[in-house]
Amino acid sequence: MVDLDLEDPASIADPFRYFEQARARGPVQWSETHRAWLVIGHAEVAEAFRDSETLSADRVTALERVAAQRPAAFGQVVELLRGWMVFRDPPQHGRLRAPVRNAFTPRRVDDLTDLVAGVVAEVIGSLPDDEVDVREHFAGPLPALVIAAVLGVDGEERHRFQQWSDDL
Repeated sequence: MVDLDLEDPASIADPFRYFEQARARGPVQWSETHRAWLVIGHAEVAEAFRDSETLSADRVTALERVAAQRPAAFGQVVELLRGWMVFRDPPQHGRLRAPVRNAFTPRRVDDLTDLVAGVVAEVIGSLPDDEVDVREHFAGPLPALVIAAVLGVDGEERHRFQQWSDDL
């Protein structure tokens, strides 16, 4: 059996052919490379998007099961993540979102445009002149640097947020 690998050079060089051949083997396949089920059929993807369990953001429950076999420090990380709205489904998501709802109205987010553009410009300005790994040098650090800027952290101190994010 051929393993479906989204990073296979053939999938990048000729994705139409690669996925046409993959779909011939079935719309849902286990990938040993990714250790996950991959849904590649249109009807199956559409069905998955209609299924509330498939779209669940709750990653904490799975992490709790893993934490039972790990050192106590792993459990502390799970406890921390339990309070992050992005990892929770309703009603917990709504309860966690309520205190920050007014801070992220469309108008307030629009007011952040110049601040975010400034951080993006700083990151781009710091990129090496030769080959760049976009994930490592741009997309990876950008969210933490923007959060730090929104919180009013000075430019030199912002990189600490990225380190904290990486450590977590």
